[in-house]
Amino acid sequence: MERLNRAASSAVLLIVILAIVASVFGAGAYFLLASLKTGVRNSSSTVINSSTSNTVGVVTCSGTIFLPCQHIERNESLILNVMYYYYNPNGTKTFDFSGGNLLYFAGCCKGGGTFYVTSYFTVISSVGNVTFGGPNNISEGTVVVYTITPKQSFSGTYQVDGFGDLVYPNLFTCANYVVISIGNGSPDYGYPLGSCTSSVTSHGYQANSQGFVDGFLTFQIVGSSNSR
Repeated sequence: MERLNRAASSAVLLIVILAIVASVFGAGAYFLLASLKTGVRNSSSTVINSSTSNTVGVVTCSGTIFLPCQHIERNESLILNVMYYYYNPNGTKTFDFSGGNLLYFAGCCKGGGTFYVTSYFTVISSVGNVTFGGPNNISEGTVVVYTITPKQSFSGTYQVDGFGDLVYPNLFTCANYVVISIGNGSPDYGYPLGSCTSSVTSHGYQANSQGFVDGFLTFQIVGSSNSR
């Protein structure tokens, strides 16, 4: 009888676990479909796990709908692969990606507002100046590899933002795109899950035949990893 009771308890536990797993993967699938619903143009892009939470040491770190919380140890670097597009048939424009010029690092709610910690990090970019656009759509789909390294040994949770004007394929502008957690993740200065504006196409901007809006630097995070 005792064995039967144990077996019954195990069966109930298994059903509960399966239900939880199903609900988690269902949410992940929802976010993944939402981010890919207009199609990914580059077939070699890495599809990123759409989980929005990751337990880091003593801190539970919330990610974003674009990328799970990115955790690195104090002696590690975060590597982000970001694909860029800028369409403008009437002319070209050059962007300087060197040293992570476009990026900024921020924290939330210390003393009631946003504060910036860009000086805490070193960023190395795989490319410098890139010219986009023109009638021949030059440089579209360029991938910039950012290597992000804390300058000193510290812990904490912050945001990495400023990649571009719009995120592909939704053509949203959002409050935050990447959350980085270092060490045990404490203190946690991460924003709550940031809200996004509706697509710019709903505000009178027309998408071109490639699915982009001319004149906006548009980006897509296509991969991430850690490196020592």
